[in-house]
Amino acid sequence: MRALHKYLGILLVLSCVWKVTGQRKSFCYYSSESQYRRGIGKFVPSNIDPKQCTHIIFAFANVTNLDLGKMNWNDYGSNGLYAGTTNLKQKRPGLKVLIAVGGWVMGSAPFVDVVKDQNSRSIWVQNVVSYLRKYNFDGLDMDWEFPGVRGSGPGDKFKFSSLMRMLQRAFQEEAWKSGKEKLLLTLATAAGSHYIAASYEPKEIIKSVDYMLLMAYNYHGQWENTTGHHSSLYSSNIDKGKKRELNQIWSINYWLGQGMPKERLIVGLGTYGMSYTLKNPAINGLGSPASAGGRPGSYTGEKGILAYFEICENLRYKGWRSVWIPEQQSPYAYGGDQWVGYDDTKSIAIKARYIVQQGLGGAFVWSVEMDDFTGSCGEGLYPLLNTINKIIKPSTVPLPTLNFRSQRPEDGPGGAVLPPRGQRPQMQPTINQPAAALRAGSVDFGAFIGVTTDDTTCRIDGVFPDPNNCHNFYLCVITGRKYTRYHLACPGNTGYFKWAAGKTACMWRRDCPL
Repeated sequence: MRALHKYLGILLVLSCVWKVTGQRKSFCYYSSESQYRRGIGKFVPSNIDPKQCTHIIFAFANVTNLDLGKMNWNDYGSNGLYAGTTNLKQKRPGLKVLIAVGGWVMGSAPFVDVVKDQNSRSIWVQNVVSYLRKYNFDGLDMDWEFPGVRGSGPGDKFKFSSLMRMLQRAFQEEAWKSGKEKLLLTLATAAGSHYIAASYEPKEIIKSVDYMLLMAYNYHGQWENTTGHHSSLYSSNIDKGKKRELNQIWSINYWLGQGMPKERLIVGLGTYGMSYTLKNPAINGLGSPASAGGRPGSYTGEKGILAYFEICENLRYKGWRSVWIPEQQSPYAYGGDQWVGYDDTKSIAIKARYIVQQGLGGAFVWSVEMDDFTGSCGEGLYPLLNTINKIIKPSTVPLPTLNFRSQRPEDGPGGAVLPPRGQRPQMQPTINQPAAALRAGSVDFGAFIGVTTDDTTCRIDGVFPDPNNCHNFYLCVITGRKYTRYHLACPGNTGYFKWAAGKTACMWRRDCPL
């Protein structure tokens, strides 16, 4: 019994590893510019309900002089938007807050200088690490829209792959040296074949991300001359040829086909609609002729886009009519010469159930402040996000650390410098962390490889190196008169290490190559 109690922490870790692949995530983008909206549209960090999110992504940071910088006048300071957002971690244990860099409006211009060469990439990466730690963020969401286009040369997609590898490697090395939990790296990813082909090396890029945030929306919009639903799970009969790809199922299957692990693929859902101005108000169905984007909403003020709560207001008070599209399992609404395709609680529930049925990693919303956060629709607070979460049942329990071992010459020299023995980071909590911390989901651990019951190779209980692989180790636990042997892997490209007084840890080892 004493041996069993001795390794209770290890068994709890193993329990986390077994269960974690079933723990879905709910990422919530927060657009900080919403502080400038008027009336019920004004939104600040205190309006975010942290219970609805496992991860909050602050949008956006600026890119300036090979560094990150503020986008808003009041981002910094104890009462600033950064602190107001990261302080939400105090209200939900295990909540992670990331900051996004990029976005459609920023485009490619600032990133071209970042990826220019190995030196510029290296400087920016190190500055990113410092910035994230300085302002208490838990990771970076890369949202360059998009490499290789919009002012970026075709060769930049290869430089972008290098940048992502360098970011992930820097995040892991910083964690090993500091003993802090590793910073997360996510990628807001294109969903259509045009931008995918121009911007990414798909099989390479998926190796570097902790989570892929698939932007499964904006398939249709004001740039077209006919109406279309922008975030449908299924294609419609108006989509011909390559446009048959403009749906969420195609995008999900594409990235899974490239090797993206299901549990790390997060599907984007819109809390807004894409709107049009009809050429003829009497012709108002799907695929009807349109002359331009829809008129700006009363609160969001952006042409061609309406927040969910603005659509609700039009339906409740302005005589608009909602129509269900059977083949796409989604609604659109129209009133006069205005038309909008959007998601309501019924259609977004269908999408959430698909995520669960396919065993995907979860959902994200763009964005929390576009949902009905005041309850003006009469469906309670955050009706869309609340509907999603009731179905996917998100958890803050982290996935195992990404097994990242990809490196190329263009990424520059790698490998953290091993500190003197007395200064080595104590990563032993990977196998001896207190139970309370384990329950809070704060442990960074590697992969579970296998288990052998009635093992005959164990002689005593304890932790032992794998003689065939320096990255792995064994745990022997006696149960009754027999041993159970667990085979485990250290996080990332760390190796199993043992020094004086029998202490063990997973840390970077010069003699344990990739």
